[in-house]
Amino acid sequence: MLIRQAAFYLGRSGLETWQAEKLRKLCTYFHASVSLFNVSQCCRVPLENSLKVMAAGNKPGDFCLLFIEGMDAELAHLVLLDYISEHFKIFQPEQDFNFVQHAGVECFFHLLTAADFTRQAVIDKNTLLREIGGYIKMSADSCPAGELFLLREKHAATVMGPQVALPHIMTELITVPSIILASLPEPLDWHSPRGPVRCIIAAALPKPASVKMIRAFTNLSKKLVDENICRLFVDAPAPLQSAMLAAMLSGQGKNQ
Repeated sequence: MLIRQAAFYLGRSGLETWQAEKLRKLCTYFHASVSLFNVSQCCRVPLENSLKVMAAGNKPGDFCLLFIEGMDAELAHLVLLDYISEHFKIFQPEQDFNFVQHAGVECFFHLLTAADFTRQAVIDKNTLLREIGGYIKMSADSCPAGELFLLREKHAATVMGPQVALPHIMTELITVPSIILASLPEPLDWHSPRGPVRCIIAAALPKPASVKMIRAFTNLSKKLVDENICRLFVDAPAPLQSAMLAAMLSGQGKNQ
């Protein structure tokens, strides 16, 4: 079965009723199942049902994914993408992505992709956390951030949903809020009964952290316990993962 997808941002008016109805009508022309996943609101609905689409709590600027499955997926993708590009902003991974702007929080962000790990013959949890810690900005003569991550992990492994870990630290030693996203080529043993991980979202926050920053990470942690979101996140290419992460930090969620 063919599967196609498209990523885009809603406009200033969000998703209006007439637009949802137009998308629904376009779906009827093809032998394909089409669903809209609003990453910002953590909500997935069938695009063929405009009432459910409108009830999903779509807001201006929300980051959305369109999933198309079926024998007509290729053609449906072309037609729907043409319509979406007329009314919304298509996510283009080849362009520079401003993580801070889309996440709505002031922080340092760094992405580690599979290419960054191909040079290493062996990688384990401790090695990875120490490498991630090297990107965290700390005060002079302080304990390395990697060691603080390891100390946190001794209390409990930080696996959230399937194959996603959220190691996090908060201390006065951190000078700049930091988020490091590591997308691994193979599953890594995280010493957790929930299994190995392929995506690690490491967060290092100063203490005290701002209310806005705390709220953003609360949003993120709530969404990462959703198994469907985690699976979509893990399977996405690294640039799309960055956009999804920013949306999960910034979005308030339909039920929040």
